[in-house]
Amino acid sequence: VQVQPHPTFKRDGNNIRSDVKVPVATALLGGKVEVSTLKGNVILTIPSGTSSDQVLRIRGQGIPAKDGTGDHLARVVITVPKSLSDDAQAALREHLPAA
Repeated sequence: VQVQPHPTFKRDGNNIRSDVKVPVATALLGGKVEVSTLKGNVILTIPSGTSSDQVLRIRGQGIPAKDGTGDHLARVVITVPKSLSDDAQAALREHLPAA
């Protein structure tokens, strides 16, 4: 049996891998994002201070097998807005160290 590639999901044994877009504010402060899985959408909690490329595990959302169901491994891709208001820029400059 050969499994056809999927545009969103990648199989890794009994686990499923995908990318999840996370707004920069959610990555910094923490929050929740909706993630599409094989079994439908679920809410994933993003811890504060999450970095891009960090992988978060959603247990039991992978491929069912005799020895148990795999997990969904969501790789965080931080999204940055294309533009910021003057107030938002000033707030960032005030609170974040310069690069």
